[in-house]
Amino acid sequence: PIIGYFGRIESYVDLDMLAQLARVYPDAKLVLIGNIDVESLPFTDLPNVHCLGPRPFERLPDYVAHFTVGLIPFAVTELTIAVNPIKLREMLAAGCPVVSTELPEASLYDTVKIAKDASQFIKQVGEFLNAPLDETARQAISDSVRSETWKHRCQELVDRALLLLQS
Repeated sequence: PIIGYFGRIESYVDLDMLAQLARVYPDAKLVLIGNIDVESLPFTDLPNVHCLGPRPFERLPDYVAHFTVGLIPFAVTELTIAVNPIKLREMLAAGCPVVSTELPEASLYDTVKIAKDASQFIKQVGEFLNAPLDETARQAISDSVRSETWKHRCQELVDRALLLLQS
């Protein structure tokens, strides 16, 4: 099983929670893709943690297709509460089940498991590890965000602007 995250690894990522996750599930690979912009990582001694560094954007779907579960492991702060993680939609579009910390944007998706704390986060990841989704369920996740394209988003903005002009 593969627990995956892609994106910058900065201070807003809950690194201690990731280390705890890797310790609780030593038989799963924790794969982290992206630039590491922190001075130290609390899991460098764990053999099941794999920091792959940055990968070309167009290759990310190949990696995500192999994730048993994807992560949005952000510490909940003033900054992250305002974030709109595009990587969340990218994982969902790839049919990847996702566990996220309690971020408003992640809460908009019925298919995302939202964790209130590290303990719940780790438990929810375990649920996907113990019962991985089949292809039909993964396709349903992908279908759930099919309309979330830039074209669709731009049309929404145009429609809103037209409504404002008419009022």
